[in-house]
Amino acid sequence: MQPFQTDAVPGRCVQVQGRTYVWASGTAYLGLPVLPAFQQLVLAGLQSVGFSWGSSRNNSLQIAVFQEAEKKIAAFCGAPAALLTASGWAAGQTAVQALPHTGRWHYAPGTHPALWREGHRPSALPRADWQAALPRALQPGGVVCSDTVGSPLVENITFEWVRALSHEQPITLLLDDSHGLGLLGPEGRGSYGLVPEKTSVEKLVVASLNKAFGLPMGVVLGRPDTLARLRESPFFGGSSPASPGFAAALCGVLPLVAAQRQRLHENLAFFQEKAGHLFPHFGHVAGYPAFTATAPGLHAHLLAAGVLTSSFAYPTPADLPVTRIVISAAHTRADVQQVAEALQTFFS
Repeated sequence: MQPFQTDAVPGRCVQVQGRTYVWASGTAYLGLPVLPAFQQLVLAGLQSVGFSWGSSRNNSLQIAVFQEAEKKIAAFCGAPAALLTASGWAAGQTAVQALPHTGRWHYAPGTHPALWREGHRPSALPRADWQAALPRALQPGGVVCSDTVGSPLVENITFEWVRALSHEQPITLLLDDSHGLGLLGPEGRGSYGLVPEKTSVEKLVVASLNKAFGLPMGVVLGRPDTLARLRESPFFGGSSPASPGFAAALCGVLPLVAAQRQRLHENLAFFQEKAGHLFPHFGHVAGYPAFTATAPGLHAHLLAAGVLTSSFAYPTPADLPVTRIVISAAHTRADVQQVAEALQTFFS
């Protein structure tokens, strides 16, 4: 199916060829970008510290707002330290490029391309089989890469297996929390605190801040000594950073998260009430805003009902197209009702 073109970034609705559709996909899970308070924070940040800093953050001139924002996001996530980057992909590749490549790398099924390194791809095994075989395959100095929640096909991912690892097997656990930060864990603090602590396991979590918070930046969360090593790497030193203005806005956006998560949970509870009996047709996780399916014709049916979703092959053109429905905090109850009714007529 040919993609649609629009002249504006969608909020809860989108205009396409003169018709208004409920935009029930994408990210911006917490609905922050449509909030006037969010918009004012972004404008104030851009006006106070500027839109762009096109030089390395390792320059002799340092922009203080980056360090301030890193302290704020680290405290929010319960991590020892944070390092901001220009995007989630840049965060992932900064970690990948700086980690030692001497040990064996293990990729969970469906791991996001931001964590791929040359010659390595996600496992083709079912996740349960991969996870069962992992402890026997691990060697000291190894790196294990995984997402924290499945995307585009939603899948619940847990890390209880970390508890069973031997203390004689020091490894690095590199996780992409782009679709979890802001949603998973207590108060939406993400997955850093959800992974069991183990002295032999170093946690390194990367994430896009665009998915839930609506800010085009990335972050790496981890130990201060590891992040200092990442900061000294050519990959980080040779890249331009995130916008200083967006970094300034982040400091004020984090206090808005609690109210938006409450609104999101209310929308999901209403969606559960209206369409919960249809949930077995989808990949979904309880309390999570994305619902995914590969049912032929679903995207076209929803489109005819005035609901626009994403449906495309990912991560490569050879993969199966996935229809992805997202209920966000920006949706009204009428929006959610419209999505639920369209799904009922399809699956009936």
